[in-house]
Amino acid sequence: MQKHTLGLIAGGTGLAVVGGGVLAVVLLTGSGGVDAALEVLPADTTNLTYVDRDGFAERAGVDDIGHDASEKDLDRYFEATRDSAAATPLSRYLVPMKDAAINEFDVDWYVVGRNNDDGYGNVYRLDDDVDFGDLGDDLEDAGYDKDEVSGHPRYTADMAVVDTATGMIGGRYPQDLRDVTLLEDEHLMVATGSPEEFIEVIDGDADSLSDSDDVADLLDQADPPEFAEISVGDGVRCGPGLGRNLPPEQLEQAAKESGTDGLGHPEATGIFVVADGDDATAVSTLVFGSDEDAEDDADARKDWLEHGTDPFSLRPNTDYFDLDSVSADGSVVVVEGDYENGAATAVQMAAQGSGPGACSG
Repeated sequence: MQKHTLGLIAGGTGLAVVGGGVLAVVLLTGSGGVDAALEVLPADTTNLTYVDRDGFAERAGVDDIGHDASEKDLDRYFEATRDSAAATPLSRYLVPMKDAAINEFDVDWYVVGRNNDDGYGNVYRLDDDVDFGDLGDDLEDAGYDKDEVSGHPRYTADMAVVDTATGMIGGRYPQDLRDVTLLEDEHLMVATGSPEEFIEVIDGDADSLSDSDDVADLLDQADPPEFAEISVGDGVRCGPGLGRNLPPEQLEQAAKESGTDGLGHPEATGIFVVADGDDATAVSTLVFGSDEDAEDDADARKDWLEHGTDPFSLRPNTDYFDLDSVSADGSVVVVEGDYENGAATAVQMAAQGSGPGACSG
C-alpha cells in the first residue's frame, strides 16, 4: 500500500474573488499551473476541476509520448492514467485526434468551471509550440465555421457536419470541441457555447476566482496538484446519494447506517492529487464556518473513519484505507492514512460522496 495524507480544512466563509488585471502577465510569462487556471474562471464559479497534464506526464514517466504516439505508447499512457485522475476529456479521443492539429499530448493544463445558474466552460492551456494559425486552419478544414467574439476567433461546427456514427467532426475533433474560441497570446482554447464571460475574465474585464485566502489555504495543504476538484457554496454536495437515485428516506437511512450523519456540513470542499515521488497521493479538504465546527467535525470524523462504513458501499472504511491519525489545529483538521488502491480511488470515492472527505447532507 502507498502512503497518503488527507487534509480536512476548516475556517473562512467561502471563496473570495479578485479582479483579473494581472492575468496577462501570468499567462504570458509561463503556463502558470493551477494559479493561472483559477484566473480564467469567472468569480461566480461554484465547481471546478483542474488537470496539470504536463505535470502528471513528467511524474508518471510518460512525458516522452507526443502527438504522433505509437499504439504501444498509447497503451503505456492509458496505463499510467489509471493510477491518477490527471487526464483531460481529450484523452478519450487519442486515436482519432492523432490526425488533428492538437490532441491530449498538446495540453499543458486544463480546467472546467461550472456554475449552477450559467452552465460550464472548458479551458485548455496549450503547449507553447502549438501553432494557433495551423489549428484554426485545421478546424475550418474539418468543417467548422469561423466567426469572432471580443476580437478572438471562434470556431463552431453545426450538427450537420458531425458524423452520427462516431460523433466526430471531420473525423478528428470530438463534439466536446464543437464550439471553441482561440486566444493565441495566452495560448488558451476555450470550449463552451457561452465563451463571452470567460473571455471577459481572461481579457481582464471581469473578476476571476483567484488569489483568495481560502483557495490559498486549500492549496497550501499539498504540493502543486496534478489534479484538483473544488466546490464552494451552492456547489458543495454531501451525503450518500451522490451517484445514486434514492428516495430521501433511504438516503437518511444510509447516512445513519454509515455514520456520516454525525459529520459536519462544509462551506467548501476540495480534493487534490499530488506527486509522491514516482507515485501520487490524495489530499481531501473541507472548509467550515468556524473553528468550533472544525473541532466537532474532527472528533466525529475520527470515530467514523475508525468505526463507520463507507456511505456508498456500506463496507467498513478500513476496507479502503488504514487510518494513521486525525488532528485538529485551530481551524485545520488533518487525516493521515494509507489508501489501498491509490489516488485515483480517492477521487472516485469523493465523486460518490464517500472517502475521508465525506460530509453530512
